[in-house]
Amino acid sequence: MKNLFDYLVKQIIEMNKMEIEEITCFLKWFEHEIGAEIDNLANKTTIKEYHEHDFNQLLEVLRKNKNKLSIDPSD
Repeated sequence: MKNLFDYLVKQIIEMNKMEIEEITCFLKWFEHEIGAEIDNLANKTTIKEYHEHDFNQLLEVLRKNKNKLSIDPSD
């Protein structure tokens, strides 16, 4: 039973690492696409936690920051 538990813990750790890598890569790509660093935007937590919010919430944050972006989030 201990071997199974150890295996499952290792799998969870590996999956967590993969999730963090995916989020980090997406946020770097997103910054490139919007032409702004996320840390310079209002409500940056919503953007950084995009996977926990729906698309409309993310879009609303972008609209509130439209003057800081190189794109128009209304399009």
